[in-house]
Amino acid sequence: MQQGYGGSDNQIVNAAALDPRSMFDQGMIRAREPDEGRAGSGAVARGIWWIDPTRCLLFLILPIYAVSGFLGGEMMSEFGSANFLTTRTLLIGSACIIMMALGCLAGQNFAHRVQPRRMEFDPRRFDQALVALSMVAIVAHMLLLGNVLANPAAMIAALKGQAGAIFDVKEQVLKLVGVTSLVNVTPLALVMASHRRIVRGASMPLRFRWLFWALCCCVLMRGFIAMERLAIVEAAIAYSLPLFSYGPRRFKLVGFFPLFGIAGVFTLFSIGEYTRSWPYYIDRYDNFLQFASLRLLGYISVASNTAAGVFDKFDPVGHPYLTATWFERLGFVSSDDVGVMDRFFAAYGNAEYNNPGGVMAGVIDFGMVGGMIYYLAAGAIIGWFYGRYRQCQPIGLLGYPLFFVGLAILTQLIYWGDPRFITGLAALAVTLTYMCQPSGRRVIRRLNAPLFRRG
Repeated sequence: MQQGYGGSDNQIVNAAALDPRSMFDQGMIRAREPDEGRAGSGAVARGIWWIDPTRCLLFLILPIYAVSGFLGGEMMSEFGSANFLTTRTLLIGSACIIMMALGCLAGQNFAHRVQPRRMEFDPRRFDQALVALSMVAIVAHMLLLGNVLANPAAMIAALKGQAGAIFDVKEQVLKLVGVTSLVNVTPLALVMASHRRIVRGASMPLRFRWLFWALCCCVLMRGFIAMERLAIVEAAIAYSLPLFSYGPRRFKLVGFFPLFGIAGVFTLFSIGEYTRSWPYYIDRYDNFLQFASLRLLGYISVASNTAAGVFDKFDPVGHPYLTATWFERLGFVSSDDVGVMDRFFAAYGNAEYNNPGGVMAGVIDFGMVGGMIYYLAAGAIIGWFYGRYRQCQPIGLLGYPLFFVGLAILTQLIYWGDPRFITGLAALAVTLTYMCQPSGRRVIRRLNAPLFRRG
């Protein structure tokens, strides 16, 4: 027998009955108290180092940034760009990462100190929201890729790596403003699917299985046909992160998962480059492995080099630009401001490697002092979401995996200011409003499952 916790209720809970799947139906899965995360004995989420945003930034993103900068800086001429990765710019970029890590730590501590209003999911509404989001995402994908699917010959030619075929296919991708952008609710749907699997097990009703696999197929087609490889990265992180933290199985090598993740990114990148670029470079490299390795190093280091160059050659923009790419669409900024990247590529860079880099985006937009404040504030928000994630609060359970995507690709761009993230964030707000309500029941500790209430 095990003592129950929460409020003034001192009922005895049978430890053998604390099975996450049965808890879903009994409506007994709850958020734990904020101070439990500090004590450690009542931890619900597994303390995996690379899921912690502070440790991820300091021990994963920072080394990748530094190593790619030192290695790639000497090869900028091969990538068609002037080299701006000097000791000074690398130190400034490292300072930006450290400031964000400090912000994450502060945000996480704030989340633990300020007692949240305990919330819970309604299982029936959770399933309804999951089905609705999945169907919206699938329909949006079909509209986006419909013309491509109607022309299988062009698609097969692209997959075989015929020169120029992938660009012909991409031209057939249909983009309807405000409609096809709904494909960006996919990560949220996959986060919810992951939590549902944790609580109810791998067996799902037929409608859920069809929707899940249809959505996965849509993501793969979008990644390889529409050349949005980020869509696959988003989906993989969104679905796997809750499983690592809350799943019933403990993965023995979970601490080394970043190494497997890097290998997976390299594989994904290689497949994409084989269909897109290899036919044009086949005579310049000894073999495809050499080409893919240097190409990946180029994408990582040139993005950092682009940010360093814009910072070195231009004055601060003075408003959100790289940190919020949607801001320029509001019509409040001049064409000179939004053309800074074009001017940089024309004078110093290679537009083929056009990722602006996220590590120095804040100082490009707001200057040194404003940029450091931006990274501190952004880190605090991410850390707050992580704190709620550890506390099993719905906003953290569904929101933090979306924010974590931005950490994983920080060397390439500021994901949180991209319109695709804003779409997902809006969907998160609507979904939480629909399926969450304040909890009126007691807290149960040591429970590896998210929060649901009895339907």
